[in-house]
Amino acid sequence: MQFVFSDLLGDGLLLVDGEKWKTQRHFLSHIFHADTFCYRVKSSTIKELPGHLIPLFSIAATNKTTPDLQDIFHRLTFDILCQVGFSHDPKYLLPSLPEKPLIDAFETAIKISMGRFTCPSILWKAKNLLNIGSEENLRSNFGL
Repeated sequence: MQFVFSDLLGDGLLLVDGEKWKTQRHFLSHIFHADTFCYRVKSSTIKELPGHLIPLFSIAATNKTTPDLQDIFHRLTFDILCQVGFSHDPKYLLPSLPEKPLIDAFETAIKISMGRFTCPSILWKAKNLLNIGSEENLRSNFGL
């Protein structure tokens, strides 16, 4: 399983064992401490609601348009995730609803990585080695 997700997750906490895992867990433990984590999620959410989500709905109401709620909440979730995990706001929830290349690339990478479970390992490993098909798409999406 480790190799299946290594392109997507690298040597992150979820894919390492032993001393590497212990070091990374120690480093990340303060970020995911319940109080810290809840504070970061709460502050990011409080920032996003009046700053982006409510104005977006106000514009839709003024223009009498129906917003794509799935897309909007997807963007909201991704913005909050990035703020909590990386202290970066990609600003995908602006009223202009900008293109979202990072979300699209991440989703593509997840689909390809998950597809490795349904594909014979020799086949996806060969495609990876030859950089063809879905494996080429994975590399191009993540710049690997």
